[in-house]
Amino acid sequence: MLCRTFLARFALLLLPVFVLSGCRAHRDAPPPSPSLSVPANAPPTYGPAERGDLDRTLHVGGRDRSYLLHVPPSYSARPVPLVLALHGGGGEARSMAGLTGLSRLADREGFIAAYPQGVEKSWNDGRDDNDIAAQRLKIDDVAFLRAVVDAAAAAYAIDPARIFVTGISNGGFMAFRLACEAADRFAAIAPVVATLGEELGKGCSPSRPVPVVMFNGTDDPLVPYGGGSVQIGRQERGRIRSVDDTVAFWAKNNGCTKELFSDEPDRDPGDGVTIAKRLETGCTANADVLLYTMKGGGHAWPGGPQYLPIATIGRTTRDIDATEIIWSFFKDHPRPR
Repeated sequence: MLCRTFLARFALLLLPVFVLSGCRAHRDAPPPSPSLSVPANAPPTYGPAERGDLDRTLHVGGRDRSYLLHVPPSYSARPVPLVLALHGGGGEARSMAGLTGLSRLADREGFIAAYPQGVEKSWNDGRDDNDIAAQRLKIDDVAFLRAVVDAAAAAYAIDPARIFVTGISNGGFMAFRLACEAADRFAAIAPVVATLGEELGKGCSPSRPVPVVMFNGTDDPLVPYGGGSVQIGRQERGRIRSVDDTVAFWAKNNGCTKELFSDEPDRDPGDGVTIAKRLETGCTANADVLLYTMKGGGHAWPGGPQYLPIATIGRTTRDIDATEIIWSFFKDHPRPR
């Protein structure tokens, strides 16, 4: 019992170590050739551009902030999408790249990926919890993430209608905050094992409908599916809305008129998880809300590694690949021009 409590308390602090070791074996594969089409009349050049994994620093809010930028080999100074991927609490930019396999997908599809680093490995996601460093320090992470987009757009040809954000856990909560406060910049969001924080939801008034794709586990021991308090061991880390309430909020905000339910094939019966799909559609400006419920699933990236024991974070499903689904959803949901 003591061991289980210890592991739960430090689960998110250990995330980078387990992710970096687990993802390489799980996702190593030669990427197919790029397939993203770009407008023929795009600006011909932005000058010499570096490609690959690039460490970058910005001075925002009186602090030096860092992020990892991944530019695919195919980049040719024509407008491409930009995807921000936000690590979980206690995580790191590079561990997020390993967890998701997003850089390999960027090489295949031709988009640019950015992995920002949170202050003290955390994000000020609006849960109003002083136990989270970025929230205690009142870090303006909305301004920082806007600055990451601006810096990328200054150096590379970024399509302003195709700027997206995904994130896991603390990073997923932060993605919701960006949808509430920066819908003018981000076309769609993809939070993983996160919902809308109670405090954030009270004042959330997006400037436009925002497409959302979510992934949540019914057996998540950290972020309860039914809402309430986020639990890290015996510590409470802010209160959140339930998954159903979160979907309902965005469906109402987006003016959705039709609800569809289906089940995904159980491609890995041995993982102990099945997938139910809920789509809120018929929405204003094509702003669909899509939920993948991982029945029996825990606090993990679907299709990623089991980065900590099941007793600590619950089960990781192999029935779906969140990275592929997120990119497909983003491609179908650019910001209206």
